[in-house]
Amino acid sequence: MFEEKITGNVPDSLFKNMLSDYEREINALEEKTENIRRQLQDQESSEVNVQKWMGLIKDCVSIDRLDRATAFQLIDNVAVHEQMDKNGRKNQSIQVKYNFVGCLS
Repeated sequence: MFEEKITGNVPDSLFKNMLSDYEREINALEEKTENIRRQLQDQESSEVNVQKWMGLIKDCVSIDRLDRATAFQLIDNVAVHEQMDKNGRKNQSIQVKYNFVGCLS
């Protein structure tokens, strides 16, 4: 296209429009590529975290009692939510966030 512009076969305005479109397309593709790279990195990180979690769990399979050291290895934090009354019964939810995998249902 550049050669055609130089020889005068393509008007300058058409060349500029096509070049602008081409640059927008390149920018969009670069952004898309970066998003895909980030998603891939997040996926790989998640897989590593799951492997770490599985290693911790294998060590804890046969424990009879949860001790402090094991709890610190497995649990990131525990959230105890406000107590609420439902139909005359008191309910209180507790959310446990585990290391490497987050909250499990």
